[in-house]
Amino acid sequence: MSNCTIYSSGTRYYTFKNSQWVQQYAEDFTPAQKAKIIKALDEGLKESGYAVEKTYGETIEDRDSQITLSILGQEIVAELGDEGVRIKEEWDSDGTKKLKIRDIIAPKIPEFTVRAAGATSIDVTKPGVDKAYGMQKLMQATGFKKEDILFMGDKIVPGGNDYAVEEMGIECIAVRSWQDTAYAIEGIVRVS
Repeated sequence: MSNCTIYSSGTRYYTFKNSQWVQQYAEDFTPAQKAKIIKALDEGLKESGYAVEKTYGETIEDRDSQITLSILGQEIVAELGDEGVRIKEEWDSDGTKKLKIRDIIAPKIPEFTVRAAGATSIDVTKPGVDKAYGMQKLMQATGFKKEDILFMGDKIVPGGNDYAVEEMGIECIAVRSWQDTAYAIEGIVRVS
């Protein structure tokens, strides 16, 4: 079996063959769809009243098959390190701001799926293309069954971008950060 990775909420899938990553599929937006989504994200953030004055890097990232709004900017952690993590965690500690922003944006683009993602981000994908879709593709490609998979994510809550995996019946562990993920994997490996 080759190494594989699912990227951007299941919207892209790559395998590693002959020392290179090979795209298996990509559920990309058209230019017109991208423009509509970006406009809705801009408007929704402004209407929410939660736009911040100082951002770090771009606030909207076009990943071709997923468009992400990062309220504090894509580069906050890269630029500020641990301070950036602290700012992100404090900005919306209970997730209500992000959910309000999502609830403003979603009706503007009902033909797409709008989900709360990381600590300060909102993801937009095509309908039905989510992490559960990605897990289905992974199982088809590898022969794994649901009971063979342990999924870790930071938004395994209703409306979160990881919730679809739990809904499909795959065992999930909620984590807050990549460090939590590494710690959990280390614990699993030690027990095995």
